[in-house]
Amino acid sequence: MKKRWKQWFAIVFAAVMLFSACGGTPGTSAPAPGTESSTGSSAKEALKILVLIPGTRGDMSVNDLAARGIEQYGREHGAQVKVFETGDLAGDFAKYESVYRDAFEEDWDLVFTNSKSTRDILYKILPEYPDVRLIAYDDELNFEQNNLANAISVTYKQNECSFLAGALAAKLSKTGILGVVGCLESPVIHDFMYGFVQGAQYADPEVKILNSTVGSATDALKAKELAIAQIKQGADVLYPPAANGVIGVLEAGAAEKVLVIGVDSDRASSLKGSNPEIAEIIPTSAVKNVSESLYRLAGEFDAGTLQFGRHLNLGVKEDGVGLVDNEFYQKLVPEETRAFIDETAGKLSAGEIQVETALYMTAEEIEKIRESVRP
Repeated sequence: MKKRWKQWFAIVFAAVMLFSACGGTPGTSAPAPGTESSTGSSAKEALKILVLIPGTRGDMSVNDLAARGIEQYGREHGAQVKVFETGDLAGDFAKYESVYRDAFEEDWDLVFTNSKSTRDILYKILPEYPDVRLIAYDDELNFEQNNLANAISVTYKQNECSFLAGALAAKLSKTGILGVVGCLESPVIHDFMYGFVQGAQYADPEVKILNSTVGSATDALKAKELAIAQIKQGADVLYPPAANGVIGVLEAGAAEKVLVIGVDSDRASSLKGSNPEIAEIIPTSAVKNVSESLYRLAGEFDAGTLQFGRHLNLGVKEDGVGLVDNEFYQKLVPEETRAFIDETAGKLSAGEIQVETALYMTAEEIEKIRESVRP
């Protein structure tokens, strides 16, 4: 089995390399003759970076953002970058382990991966590859109980960008009723919700918030139905940490003419060409700055200053999360409200506002929060 998967991995990489040589791989850039590396030495060998995605691109979220940030680093710094998608391996532990082992045996200087579904594999095999340098994005690895001296994990304080989103939503609402549509009952989605609730109450202590859960990360139709139900109950600003279901909430917002704050990436800018009517109801998006943070980490690694064996949790202070300031934000958000959000972000960065997290709360505690803000 291992041999067959190793052969499969090698064949796919060979095809990707051939395609790249013909100029067909987007975002991959070999250094031009005479191009200096980021350390200024033309003799330095080009950095080789692998982005290993357990699954596929196209999530309009952290995987797309990770690939985009590292591809940009490759273009701008002459690094050799490959993005490898495993496809759907149906949670097969043995297959994922073979893919990781084959990747670690390749000659990559730095490997990025989303480890949410594969961290147990990394715990098992990373100690066997001490020369591998790995950065696990959007996940927290357990460094105390595992030998991970050659790894870094990175998470983003979604409760802080959600706090800003909630504060903005409360300021923009005319009914005093907001809505949250989450994809799953999970700690991260609870953290989005609780951060939003705290921010909304910070801006308006009397605000009411409806909360619904789709039960799926991909069911856009049900997400749309839940959003419409919230709108009929008076919600006029919605917040959807709903994964791929976010498009359903956006469609509901456009149909019912209410505002929807995007999540994870700049939804308005990505939709203004294909769906301008939807872009027009998105005043901003609460984003994890995955592209920028991984770009910075690649640069630190290239410079030889990056320290491994630790976890990084990036918030507003570290420019790890925030709200998008684009043409729609300028058009849909009044100047005095933008000033209020800037002031609030400054207080978060300075530590004057502390946002509680829901990551370690029980189901009973989560339900108590939801009940406390229902209309």
